[in-house]
Amino acid sequence: MRVPDYISPIVAYRLWQWDSAGLRSLNGARWIPGQALAARCSLRKVWIAGRTMHVDHDAPKADCRCGVYASKSLDDLRSIRVWESGVRGEAWLWGTVVEHERGWRAQFAYPRTIVLPADILPIALTEIQSRLESLVAYCCDIFIAHDGGSVPIWGNDSGLDPDGLDFLMSRGKDWYARRRRTLKRGDCVAIGGRGIAVVEHADDMRVHAVLGKREWVRLLRRDIAWNDTYSRWEASVSA
Repeated sequence: MRVPDYISPIVAYRLWQWDSAGLRSLNGARWIPGQALAARCSLRKVWIAGRTMHVDHDAPKADCRCGVYASKSLDDLRSIRVWESGVRGEAWLWGTVVEHERGWRAQFAYPRTIVLPADILPIALTEIQSRLESLVAYCCDIFIAHDGGSVPIWGNDSGLDPDGLDFLMSRGKDWYARRRRTLKRGDCVAIGGRGIAVVEHADDMRVHAVLGKREWVRLLRRDIAWNDTYSRWEASVSA
């Protein structure tokens, strides 16, 4: 391996966790918008005078395991357990960088692009915009994974991408269409004059549900329909 001091950043690949505050490394380290993630070593310990002492050094170091990790290709990340549910993308690496066969350990890193799994965003566009705010703060392009590729949904210079907006709207329509066709356990059905019943079992002919805490009701599947205005299932007859 070699340890050069890179002036021009390297483009590498990473996985992140994502919450309302932004991105975190898989080990929990917070990536702060507008601020490079600087590597620190927490592994270097030596035995001195009968005690274990921590020896500080600049990270990364060739004979240590410290540094900000990133891969040379996306294929090398696919075996990681959180691949399907995690946020992935490109990261800039610079400063002192230790090169390995499949990746690097860097002194400094910052997100370059962010790719979200298709099912990680809400359906409603207003909720999507709110959810994206913590990522927009990183000032990088954002994509959503789709059919083995990616669709741009946010451009750092242009905002919400038209192609991404079309994709998200189509995705929402497909979701609501599936909801209208499928009635399943746990769904709620408004029964005229009676209240809201929770479905326990549904098949093509009948639906069994619990009204209130104890009252069981049995409905014919043909008497239940989706109400677009109120976004709910409704029974057209009293049970």
